[in-house]
Amino acid sequence: MKLKVLFSEDPAFVITKADKFLSSEPVLHNLILSILHSRLAQGDPGRYWMALHREETVGVVVQSPLEYPATLTPMGPRAVTVLVDAIAEAGVTLPGVNGTRRRQPASLGNGVNNVTRQPHRSRERVSTNSWNWEKFPAPKVAYDKQTREIAV
Repeated sequence: MKLKVLFSEDPAFVITKADKFLSSEPVLHNLILSILHSRLAQGDPGRYWMALHREETVGVVVQSPLEYPATLTPMGPRAVTVLVDAIAEAGVTLPGVNGTRRRQPASLGNGVNNVTRQPHRSRERVSTNSWNWEKFPAPKVAYDKQTREIAV
């Protein structure tokens, strides 16, 4: 499966190009859509990347404001890999990444074999419904450009 990456600083272009993908799961893509529409209305700067398969968007990464971590839509590991490569090759340093991991459909193969999980810290959050403490993992992501390994 050949994927390509498009980069833009224009939220209108991303909304137009990725409309079918972003509107396919409006709940999952709500934050990305909200950021894009806000940047379009207010003109704040941002960086936007889209992974495409056969001209169809399969993943979006948004960084706006520019000092904030990037936020990405759920996508398969191959889309993550091409996006990470494109961001790294452009020399962009992200202060962090927010997103949800999604399994890649079996029809696309078993994806990237070098994605590994490393030990991580956890943070606590209070649940206002039960007032019990719950532990939630705080993921740590690292990328090695030479080996193309993504450590989660």
